[in-house]
Amino acid sequence: MKNKKNIGLFAAAALVGLSVMACSWYSAEPPPFVALPTPEEYFEVNAHDVGMWIVGEWTIFPSGTVITGLSALGENAGLTELNIPPTINRTAITAIGSSAFAGESNANRGPLATVIIPDGVQAIFETAFMNNSLTEVTIPDGVQAIGHSAFMNNFLTEVTIPGSVQGITDNAFMNNSLAEVIISASVQNIGAWAFADNPELAKVTFMINPTVIHVSTFTPNGGNIVDGLQNVTTPPPFVFVRVGQGWVLED
Repeated sequence: MKNKKNIGLFAAAALVGLSVMACSWYSAEPPPFVALPTPEEYFEVNAHDVGMWIVGEWTIFPSGTVITGLSALGENAGLTELNIPPTINRTAITAIGSSAFAGESNANRGPLATVIIPDGVQAIFETAFMNNSLTEVTIPDGVQAIGHSAFMNNFLTEVTIPGSVQGITDNAFMNNSLAEVIISASVQNIGAWAFADNPELAKVTFMINPTVIHVSTFTPNGGNIVDGLQNVTTPPPFVFVRVGQGWVLED
């Protein structure tokens, strides 16, 4: 197996695209977009190794630790519930590849309704579960970075960001049915439109004031939660509830 780069470097790369001037904790302009590394970049793979291996119902990257999707056998099963194994060929799965389980389009979504992500996963690449029918997902403690549009265009009703996540990139949970979001103290950066287009979103809890949050993170759900966060003087957690077209800090 090829040596993999330190996962901390991967998470750091995810945060680069969200960083702004240190003097400001939120950004009114979209931060410069930097895509998460591709599996080829993240794992040191020689040219002759590039490709996918088929192992039963799964496809994996040759390095063995990135799951890249379903094989023809898996796709033919028409799965609505996906239980990603913690190991394949006795190798631990540490990342979900780009577009690994994505549906075709927002208009033609995939059948996945639930997914279980194993505890060993440390990174979820861009568009990994985009355009599906997910109503619930558990993001395990250990995931450090969530790629852009990773869960965009689904039917998720709630999500808890675990204490290991450092960065949530652009559009990550855009266009779902979220009613409540809990963001752990570990999250330092939240990208543009990360939770936008969730019209039922009524409650957002920040366990700590984030380092950088984009002004459009929760819009157009109504109002601007950033204004409230700017003026917070009470100790965390900060619980915001939606009132009409705005947000108020819950007593």
